[in-house]
Amino acid sequence: MGVGKTGISVNNCSVEGNIIEGNDSNEVGIDIQSSSVRRSSDINVSGNQIKSGFKNGINTFKSTGTGFDRIAITDNRLKTRV
Repeated sequence: MGVGKTGISVNNCSVEGNIIEGNDSNEVGIDIQSSSVRRSSDINVSGNQIKSGFKNGINTFKSTGTGFDRIAITDNRLKTRV
């Protein structure tokens, strides 16, 4: 399955134990966004391997509203191209 600009887009869930690979034109491996329309909460991002091919490994972005609530980003491995 091909990956668009983002490997995984996250909202109100757990993302655990994934291997995410990009192709050097992808923006971000795991993208976590929050806005007044789509508030992000109860998010767990853990134990993922984000391989090379992304401009950013893990991104958090709040466009409007009050932001994030109960978010944990732990024990992820990011590999960049040397």
